[in-house]
Amino acid sequence: MVQSINAGAIDLASASEIPPIFALESKASVKIIATLKGPTIGQVVLVPKDSTAKTIADLKGKRVGYVKATTAHYFLIKMLEKVALTMKDINAIPLSIPDGLAAFRKGQLDAWATYGYSIPQAKKEGARVLESAKDILSGNFVIIASPNA
Repeated sequence: MVQSINAGAIDLASASEIPPIFALESKASVKIIATLKGPTIGQVVLVPKDSTAKTIADLKGKRVGYVKATTAHYFLIKMLEKVALTMKDINAIPLSIPDGLAAFRKGQLDAWATYGYSIPQAKKEGARVLESAKDILSGNFVIIASPNA
């Protein structure tokens, strides 16, 4: 949505609070015009059913998918910080949600920071939640707009 507004393809969209922060930092042409509250429980780090990982610290050196410049990117950074790790301590792989789900299903990821529809789909196939972003994210969701709109 942020990229579409910045490109002039749309004038108005909703988003979690994190994509506009990345956008503003990169000087994208996007304005936040309203904030709504919403749940944060649907945002997690998943591991495959056969994973031996018990904590985020167990992901050191592992292939971890995430959705770049989104809440998944942000909460993964925060989870790693809590265990004295950074994105450089994992093999961080930016993927869209569909690509992440495909890679996760094929066993190409050791963990996946994701949100939305992908979680119940992966859990149906045995994935389990390693950690939730419930206590990391604020629950703020924003309405963003083109400055020209």
